[in-house]
Amino acid sequence: MSLPSTERSIGRSLSFPYATFTVGGHQYTAQEGDIFEIDYCGEGQDYRGDLADHQVADTQDLVVNQVHVVCTEDGTAHVGPEALAGAEVQLKVLSHTRQPKIIVFKKKRRKKYRKMSGHKQPVTKVELVRISLGSSSS
Repeated sequence: MSLPSTERSIGRSLSFPYATFTVGGHQYTAQEGDIFEIDYCGEGQDYRGDLADHQVADTQDLVVNQVHVVCTEDGTAHVGPEALAGAEVQLKVLSHTRQPKIIVFKKKRRKKYRKMSGHKQPVTKVELVRISLGSSSS
């Protein structure tokens, strides 16, 4: 099965192999060697969803089983639960950081009400190490 251009669908060009997977309620499309940020999954935090079992320290591996699409080196797309039974993506945790601060400003006109606060979202920086398709590795 040939695929449409990945540049149109995700905004950048990918080479094969790559995978689309879910971590912490968000979908990511990446290839081996990519470094990106996911929701914080460090120690001492309450979690919901699929990150509840993934409390990891720095330089540990994180294995994700919720894989939606895997495209192999020859351009073959594996989609669906039958084709992806046992597929997993291995991520290496590089660091736990925080994103830049955003400013939240609330105001009600003519009421002398102004409130300003900031927020820094904690994130975990990871690297995609390996895409595994069932028993055979790609």
